[in-house]
Amino acid sequence: MMKFSTKKLQLSQVKTDLLGLSVSKGQLSTLGKEVDRKLGGLLSKILKREDLKGKATDARLIETHGKIGAENVLLFGCGEPDKPDSDLLRKAAARLTKTGNRLKVKRIAMEDVTVGGWKKIATATRGQMISEGAILGNYTFDLYKTAKNSKKTVEDFAVLTAEGARLENGLKQGVVFAEATNSARDYINIPACDMTPKRMADEARKVGKLPRLSVKILGKAEIQRLGMGCYLAVSSGSVEPPYFIHLIYKPAGRPKKRVAIVGKGVTFDSGGLSLKTAQGMETMKDDMSGAAAVVSVMRALSVLKPRIEVHAFAAMTENMPSGSADKPGDIAKTMNGKTVEILNTDAEGRLTLADAVAYAQKQKPDLLVDVATLTGACVIALGDLCSGILGNNDELIQKLIACGKEAGEKIWQLPLIDEYRDELKSPIADLKNIGGRWGGTNNGALFIQEFIDSKLPWAHIDIAGPSWTEKELDYCTRGGTGHIVRTLLHFLLQQ
Repeated sequence: MMKFSTKKLQLSQVKTDLLGLSVSKGQLSTLGKEVDRKLGGLLSKILKREDLKGKATDARLIETHGKIGAENVLLFGCGEPDKPDSDLLRKAAARLTKTGNRLKVKRIAMEDVTVGGWKKIATATRGQMISEGAILGNYTFDLYKTAKNSKKTVEDFAVLTAEGARLENGLKQGVVFAEATNSARDYINIPACDMTPKRMADEARKVGKLPRLSVKILGKAEIQRLGMGCYLAVSSGSVEPPYFIHLIYKPAGRPKKRVAIVGKGVTFDSGGLSLKTAQGMETMKDDMSGAAAVVSVMRALSVLKPRIEVHAFAAMTENMPSGSADKPGDIAKTMNGKTVEILNTDAEGRLTLADAVAYAQKQKPDLLVDVATLTGACVIALGDLCSGILGNNDELIQKLIACGKEAGEKIWQLPLIDEYRDELKSPIADLKNIGGRWGGTNNGALFIQEFIDSKLPWAHIDIAGPSWTEKELDYCTRGGTGHIVRTLLHFLLQQ
């Protein structure tokens, strides 16, 4: 476990293996200039020779040869100082940590960035971004490797600052946010042979034992008694039974609000009888990323202790082809009594969510947010770095988008076009589970909306793109990203 601390913003206080110094508009910080003098102007020469202006992508490693208390210096760009991007601090801290691991050092330090507009960002926020970036950038998944990852050597991360106490509070909160994100990453990265619906229910039981949390797990018999026919239809082709997760967080005293968060929990999606291609199935263990997110959020709430009551729900299942699987043309009845003609068994997430949001509303929440790897159409529209958001309440949607910006998680609002509802009409049932060829993300959200009380503020976040990455990102390795965990945490803390 990496340990975080603060130290005075003085070069005499620096005793470390690697020191991160910021560059802005081709200029060093006050601390950087002092280091430059000690190194005989070496940093200035490098800035001029390599034309380093301080872009977010700028980075340069320099050996100090014992001339200061840091063996190495990493210059990093801090972007446009008049337009500070707090996500840059995450990226810088991640880069610093990765560099420390590559150098096989234990101690690293980074100066607090306060140049220009950075001063306007709250000190605690700067601290939170730094610890988040360091922990997220340090993540690896080696559970199934016989030779465990030995590249992580960094143990101590110090931040040099003139505002120690306030920055420390941010560092502590960043640790909670990042560990929750990494928890979701672990859930997603564990292959479907081990991360079954039962395994996820067991993980939820562990979370439910944390302070101020409780958990209810519904088995197949209880799910049947509740009439969750669409959810059961999706699970019918698998030998793995379904498990419905309901986690509850209650604050001390009277809660200000009751919030429901619902995550899609398909631990493996083959497409069912509407079978995906072989390549299309390769990463389908990530189809429970929504469930991984909401369970991990609840883990963090035990520490963060917001003053609201939060209920998290996930209908865990596999979507598999077999002799008992649901078939195109079948009709299933949902918990709220509506009937659905299942024309495509690969449009299964919305079927599980229909029953999940119906159950969630029995808890009488003040608002509901669902997150799901729902449609490939959203990836086509927004790529693999941005989620789409739709819903019936613009104030709720804008709050979530703003929280995503704080979290460094991109969310873009897409229109919920009511006229497209006609495409979901079935001649033999109340609804069908697919619409026309176009507007797939809109149609998926419209289907879920059919099971939402019109008076209940609701937002649907389609995380199909950023839930998984095939390439290494600034603070994420290949695999599950844990996307939307930090957005939801920011949102819940602001209620």
